[in-house]
Amino acid sequence: MTKIYYFLTACIFLFFVEINFSYSQDNTQKNTPDSTIRHSFESSLQELLDEEVDYENLWSNARVMTASRSVERIGTAPATIYVITDEQIRKRGYTSLEDVLGDIPEIEIQQKSNTYTNSYYSIRGIGGNERFVILQDGIRISSITGVLMPIQHNFAIYHAKQIEVILGPASALYGADAFSGIINIITKNGAEIKGAEINSSFGRFNTADNSFVAGAAIKDISVMIYGKQYYSAEPNFPEFYEDDFDWYINRYQTNGEVLASQFVPDITRTVEIEPFAMPTQAYNIGAKVGVGENFTVGFTHHNQIHSTSVANRPEYTLFKKDIKYGTNLTNIYTSFQRTIDKFYFRTIASFNHFTVDKDSNFENVYSSYKKGYKYASESTFQFDQQFQYYFTEKTNLTFGVLFQNAKALPQTGDLPNPYNGNVSKFSSQQYYIGTNILDYSGNDLTIFQNFYWTEYKNYGVYAQFKTSFADRLYMTLGTRYDYNTRYEGAFNPRVGLVFSPDSKFNIKLLYGEAFLAPSNQKTFQHFGDFIPVTNDNNQVTSFALPFYHLPNPQLRPERNRTFEVNASYAPVTNLRFSADVYHNTLTDLIVDVIQSGQTFKGIDVGAAEVSVNQGNATTYGGTLQAIYHQKFGDWKVHTNLAYSYSDGKLNGGQLPLSAMHTLRLMGEFSYKSFDFTPSILYRSTSYHTTFKDDAGNPLGNDPFWVASLYAGYNIKDNFTFFVRTKNLLDARYYNASLPNVTSFVGVPQDPLRWNLGLNWKF
Repeated sequence: MTKIYYFLTACIFLFFVEINFSYSQDNTQKNTPDSTIRHSFESSLQELLDEEVDYENLWSNARVMTASRSVERIGTAPATIYVITDEQIRKRGYTSLEDVLGDIPEIEIQQKSNTYTNSYYSIRGIGGNERFVILQDGIRISSITGVLMPIQHNFAIYHAKQIEVILGPASALYGADAFSGIINIITKNGAEIKGAEINSSFGRFNTADNSFVAGAAIKDISVMIYGKQYYSAEPNFPEFYEDDFDWYINRYQTNGEVLASQFVPDITRTVEIEPFAMPTQAYNIGAKVGVGENFTVGFTHHNQIHSTSVANRPEYTLFKKDIKYGTNLTNIYTSFQRTIDKFYFRTIASFNHFTVDKDSNFENVYSSYKKGYKYASESTFQFDQQFQYYFTEKTNLTFGVLFQNAKALPQTGDLPNPYNGNVSKFSSQQYYIGTNILDYSGNDLTIFQNFYWTEYKNYGVYAQFKTSFADRLYMTLGTRYDYNTRYEGAFNPRVGLVFSPDSKFNIKLLYGEAFLAPSNQKTFQHFGDFIPVTNDNNQVTSFALPFYHLPNPQLRPERNRTFEVNASYAPVTNLRFSADVYHNTLTDLIVDVIQSGQTFKGIDVGAAEVSVNQGNATTYGGTLQAIYHQKFGDWKVHTNLAYSYSDGKLNGGQLPLSAMHTLRLMGEFSYKSFDFTPSILYRSTSYHTTFKDDAGNPLGNDPFWVASLYAGYNIKDNFTFFVRTKNLLDARYYNASLPNVTSFVGVPQDPLRWNLGLNWKF
């Protein structure tokens, strides 16, 4: 308690010293030569927003701010970075963050592969939606506690000026969970928007995708608001994948038959027959208010609801419209900054609140085909005080301290009723499904739920030194130390050397470390099925647990060490070649193992699944890329060809959920008022971690090709009529699923999808 008191006292003292110092300065001092250097985040952001993006030379001249928390050219930034501009978002027909990330080399998305997140992300062979951080204007808007959540239609992008994607560890600046990458959505402000924009479309499978952004500025006050809404009934998969849904068609639809156990394949039971349904709905709203260049307050809210039957085989689960998993994530933040001569201060305070929708439920073999409701709640306050001193324009030192306080109810077991925090003693009255019965003697056998309420704190301190020599060699040295009351300390350094002899060539040598804090969900989740035990007279005597996933509060952080080399060469201004190679060493990975001799609630567990720090992995690979653009009269052509290689080992076996070969080809063609953007994706096999063939080799999905097309017609820059298609050739292809004995080896993917729409700026 004493350490916490001193730490908070120091943070508050520094904050008020900063305000007092900044406002005590003579206003004329701001016009001195040294003080005209704009170092602050908001000033740098405004500088970036005011600059017209050189689209033709994007990869050499784009300005980014995520790699070092200050504006710099992409060619000299100490990271492998991809930049997606506002113009590219529209020309490529992107409508969500998932669309953007799906076209980034070395990012692989397994769609419809996971119950909790729907789409599952791997970056450079490192899988997990919680293993990278999402920022907006440099402030974290993804879960601070690393909870699993979808990253799909619940993240809008039409309010973005540009989106910066950093591949590789970034814990030296951003702390926990910046394990495999950083995504930073740089937003427009009200002064730049000066009006409104609406994007609306409707298409196959009753899919509606709508978004808006509006902004205005009066003197020094700027206001921007945005929102996105999405709904899709989703394809009726038994119609498109008859072989994969043979059980559903011939057993469930005929007589309501499902398998009673995942361990005994010949025992069935009968359930009520209902129409096939797997709908998805999502929305995202947000606002940002700026007062001058010194103060910003913002708000974001993300919601998505999708089916909990995602990826599961029909003999083990039901496909009904009311079986769903929903998440809500709200972030409120303020940012105050000030630059005094060569000294810069920035204070960020944010509140992050995550909940699993109380109506979220499963209805599958694990819940005995009864509704099993889920709930989780996490609230986090974060205070980040950053300092920066510029010795010269080429040399600066960044230093900061951070404090986090988190309170959480980690994800519950399967509840018989939706969670209701307003009901007194709700948690103490909830039992494990199927246990509220009497034995043959009339004794109550009810087993009540465990609720793992937690609270913890994190303290961090970080420093970074940047300098350059003769505008050719750029050096970055950084480190960060975090102390958490759950798992103690984590130290993460970074080193970056960038050599750029001229505008045609540059090479980056990078080393970084990162850690991933064990999320409350992974630590405390528990699920399984209590099976009644009967005597010779078929009377219930007790319960058995043939399988149960147990919590493990002893989990430690995962660690990552990365070496990478990145080079690019532009022989002429309209042609650029680039290559990067990387090597990740991962230790203390959290993996699920089966243990014997375990008990839960005093009952012996036959096969106890437990998450433990027993994983070690290496991942390595790289990308070769060629970008070409040219103008031919009224034609504009921009093409991008990228080949990525990824391989490695997990505990000596096949690296899962990461294809060895990926090829992406995209062309952007403009002719007068017409835009055409075709794209082709090839991906080789991604392997499952559970299913193996008779020889013990892991199974996976088949390699596939899939094509997409966006076409738009522009009327005086105010109206755009468009058609957006995915899986243009209506291929039948599969993605790999996450480890689960009840899931598909290869998860059937969407057939042809199309949307017709209108974009209106006014």
